[in-house]
Amino acid sequence: MAFAITTILLMYYFFSGQGDDAGPWWDWSSHYGAVRAIPAFTFGFACYAIRDNLAKHLPVGPLCWILLGIFFALVLAGVPAGFLLPLMYLIPFFALAADTRCRPRRVMVKLASLGQLTYSIYMVHPLVATVFLTVLGDKIFHLSGRPMIVWSIGSMLAVFPVAYLSFRFFEAPSRRLINSGFGKGRSKESKYLEARA
Repeated sequence: MAFAITTILLMYYFFSGQGDDAGPWWDWSSHYGAVRAIPAFTFGFACYAIRDNLAKHLPVGPLCWILLGIFFALVLAGVPAGFLLPLMYLIPFFALAADTRCRPRRVMVKLASLGQLTYSIYMVHPLVATVFLTVLGDKIFHLSGRPMIVWSIGSMLAVFPVAYLSFRFFEAPSRRLINSGFGKGRSKESKYLEARA
């Protein structure tokens, strides 16, 4: 965990964006995008490594909801992303800590299956945004202002069925094809995900 925190602080210090055309590291995408992932990867790895001892003596559940409320309030207030970044690390930390301490509720068990779509959502959302916002919303319907906001919300909802189709007909078959070549080396988790697909 100390290494992860040190990595985040070093990224803050050296790549905060002053005088840099690429901007701050949390905005990197096509340029140095992989570097942007290093702090989150090290932090996630650290949380996983100490998951059995996460915040045993803290009210992690209430803290998670309080921090989440503060985060949304600051977003609506227009606070710059650089100031929000610490909260974006603390919220999943306390959420993971709460998850390791509590028995899952029925609604969470049902929602857990949506976790398989997260990678698909990540992969298809640029395509959906391009088609719905740039092509349809801007070029064809010439939307702006509030109509464009409403259209954007609808576009976000459209990501889910597209992601499901991608997962069902591309990602899951690809996973089965890859796993079939490494049959004996598959973990229990891999076999479970394949069965769920």
